[in-house]
Amino acid sequence: MESQEFESKWENLLLMLDDRLQLGLLNKLEALNGHYLEGDTIILETNNQLDFEYLSKPQVKQQIELFLKETFESISEVQIVNL
Repeated sequence: MESQEFESKWENLLLMLDDRLQLGLLNKLEALNGHYLEGDTIILETNNQLDFEYLSKPQVKQQIELFLKETFESISEVQIVNL
């Protein structure tokens, strides 16, 4: 997937979260240091330990995965890393 296509889909994901009133998750994803695709894995880079711990909670990560798979059909994994 090209970078431009990835960013377009990422923006669609954020709009979908806004439409579905998932504002807490939307705020955390908008505050990420970075997000990128490696093969079929999306990597989310957090700025601080608190965001990392929140996004790494099993129930939150599962919610992220569900929304991502709805937007990115070919995603098999989500990794959350803290810089």
